[in-house]
Amino acid sequence: MNPMCKSPVIFIAALWICAAQDGPEKIYGLKEPKSTPPSVIKKVEPNSVGGVGTVVLGIVISTSGEPEDIRVLSPVNPRMEEEAIRTVMKWRFRPGAIDGKPVAMRASIEVNFVRAGPDGSAFAKQEKFRGMHNLALAYRSGNGRDKDPKGAFELLLEVAGKGYAPSQAAVAEMYANGEGVDRDDKLAIEWARKAAAQYNPQAQLLIGGLLAAGRGAPRDPAAAAGWYLKAAQRGQKAAQVNLGFAYLDGTGVEKDERKAAHWFYKAADQGLPIAQYALGTLYAGGTGVNQDLVQALKWMRLAVGGGYAAASKPVDQLEKTMSPAQIRDAEKQIAAFKPASWR
Repeated sequence: MNPMCKSPVIFIAALWICAAQDGPEKIYGLKEPKSTPPSVIKKVEPNSVGGVGTVVLGIVISTSGEPEDIRVLSPVNPRMEEEAIRTVMKWRFRPGAIDGKPVAMRASIEVNFVRAGPDGSAFAKQEKFRGMHNLALAYRSGNGRDKDPKGAFELLLEVAGKGYAPSQAAVAEMYANGEGVDRDDKLAIEWARKAAAQYNPQAQLLIGGLLAAGRGAPRDPAAAAGWYLKAAQRGQKAAQVNLGFAYLDGTGVEKDERKAAHWFYKAADQGLPIAQYALGTLYAGGTGVNQDLVQALKWMRLAVGGGYAAASKPVDQLEKTMSPAQIRDAEKQIAAFKPASWR
């Protein structure tokens, strides 16, 4: 098993290079030539959460017809956004295809809320909780206010007690980090599970990290990978890269270098430097992908540009093995790269 590089909240393994297969699953747009768009085959309606309106979600529909990488494209209010995501997670699709072959495709989905809550007050309550949560984050970070981790924790705990998932996740993180409160891994998991029950990806990531390290509960790599998968499917890039390392090493899952490349790509495409370096290294060694030095240089250089200094020396070594034409090709691709815009 590879050694792990641990932070208080995110646990990222070190790279280990093995042997080669095909590349990560490519994600297509809806306007590809000779393409058939995905279609809904199972749909459920959202529960009423006290607001009326439409939440637009960006998703990737996998080749198995399951929604992945769910992101909010049109913010409305947190309660409606969370319910919209919970709802679409239950949908199933006939996957899109190109020349009759199923492929992963990006799409946008509208989730309509047409009924108000029974007393009409749920929306106002959620807006109040959101305001308190944002105020607590300002005290936590010192952004625009005097930094006060203890005060931030107390305010977040108050809002978390009312069932607001983002605050529950933040409380869990602060317990895990000993930030503004004594460290307590068991309470961290307890609060993270409350938020994860509402499909909060940050909480899902945190549970995975704690279980991977044996903090607050016995070490359980398989359960950790399961939580990483839940968060990764919601587009949480740190969870995606952690899941990639799990598949690369066979930690908690069956070793699968192609799946490792798949999840590294998803995080790298969002601009995460460690994932870009990992993906570049796979391309350089032909691990889980066909060897491609141009792609290797592209992703490694993007990692360096994103502040991942450890990639600098491998980039220099890689360039010595490449032709000027290959380097120019990589530079063109780097100039054209834009991280996935979904937030």
